Amino acid sequence: MPNVTSVLHDVDEEEKGMVLRVHCEKLAVAFGIMNSVPGDSKRFHHFKDGLCSCGDYG
Repeated sequence: MPNVTSVLHDVDEEEKGMVLRVHCEKLAVAFGIMNSVPGDSKRFHHFKDGLCSCGDYG
């Protein structure tokens, strides 16, 4: 259960948890991009109807 006491958005408690999760996911993606090795192949994923564009490849 996330600690939502620091979420300052004027929304209900459940939505505060969602805001916090999305923020953490964005930080994780940014950290991963910043620390990736230059020149390695990159895969970009997008989701449609609950399925990933890579088809769960490797």
